[in-house]
Amino acid sequence: MNLSENVALLQCLDLKRQLGDNEEKILKQVSESPFLLEPLNTEELKRIYHQTFTDSETGGKTDDETKLDKRSQLRQDVMNDLFNELNNCVKSYDAILEQQAEEKSKIKEKEEKAVQETTTVTDSVSKNLRSKRKSSEPLPEEPTLSNAPDITAAASVPVATGATTRAASRRQTSQDEEKTNLKKFQNVILPVLDNISNHRYGAPFSHPVNRKEAQDYDSLIFHPQDLRTIKNMVREGNLTTIEEVYREVLRVFANCKMYNGGDPSSAMSIWGDECFRFSGELFEMFKQASIKR
Repeated sequence: MNLSENVALLQCLDLKRQLGDNEEKILKQVSESPFLLEPLNTEELKRIYHQTFTDSETGGKTDDETKLDKRSQLRQDVMNDLFNELNNCVKSYDAILEQQAEEKSKIKEKEEKAVQETTTVTDSVSKNLRSKRKSSEPLPEEPTLSNAPDITAAASVPVATGATTRAASRRQTSQDEEKTNLKKFQNVILPVLDNISNHRYGAPFSHPVNRKEAQDYDSLIFHPQDLRTIKNMVREGNLTTIEEVYREVLRVFANCKMYNGGDPSSAMSIWGDECFRFSGELFEMFKQASIKR
């Protein structure tokens, strides 16, 4: 028998102790049991039931002894099967994680290689352009009265655009990199803030304080803050580092402590302390993960 059938059989044995030989009622309750690992139809349950109790009757032991031996052995078999199943799940999960890590590593290598190749080509093109410009430039004439530069004419000569173009290109590349890095940061930090909002006590801190419910709030708290506002600041690019975001999150719970006091019986104080500890653990894990990368 497989694991699902063993679990069904174990329930049959337990119900038989309560209901006796009422086969129909036993099979009905087993088929409706929420503990079955997978649904079994009536014919499958009957087969399991008859096979088990027919084997018990043909043995040399009494019915009670047979049931006791059968249940004890069956429980052990089920526990062993479940343990093996869990081990297989863990191994499969580890294999998936390892495969994902390898794929990420390959993607990163490809990106680095592409950047390196692009840089090499760009450098080569730049060198060729500089070489061509130098070879095509005429030698300067010695200054004489006839060809002395006119100050007014020199003022009207346009400035060479080569250096300006390269500088603009570098600025554009730098801006693109900043945008990419900011997007990566937002994609990682926003789910962290969502986790805090989704904490069982996180709802009161997910939006600004209702001034109708706390009319004296602004007279006590000079820098209000909430998680929704922090998320908007991240999306708008006003917060770009983990330290800046963590500082604003701490402000949320510091304001809660300042307004509600340290009364251990205050629900808001308790909720604030719980979310504060949870936030600290999340940001610590984020920092550790960043260091490992």
